Amino acid sequence: MLLKKFKSMRPKKIDLTYFHLSIPAFISAVAYIIMCVIILLPVNIPEYDDDGQNIDPIAPQYNFGYRILLLLILLIPFGLSIYSVNCMMTGGCVVWSYIQSILIVLWVLLFIVMIFLSNNSNKMYFIGNS
Repeated sequence: MLLKKFKSMRPKKIDLTYFHLSIPAFISAVAYIIMCVIILLPVNIPEYDDDGQNIDPIAPQYNFGYRILLLLILLIPFGLSIYSVNCMMTGGCVVWSYIQSILIVLWVLLFIVMIFLSNNSNKMYFIGNS
């Protein structure tokens, strides 16, 4: 009886040819697809003040090329996220956990370098004047 209960808790998979997605990974993929559609929607919302006057008459227009470029850049973290959720559900992700830890370390180092460079860029203007 107890063994039957544990078998029913095993993750169900959706077969997409060579790659098997678990249900939570499939849900994440659907959410990302919805987000991609929303990014591509041609929506420009003008801003108005209290009198009904347009605050920004030179609002940026819809740029399809820019939004496609944004989606192409976002495909990398989307794919990694879906793979990570799938890996958590199916197990056996030792190599993936090491890759993620290395990526986190690199991200933190880049963050620290960017803070350091932003602080030094303000001081560089005053070096010649002092």
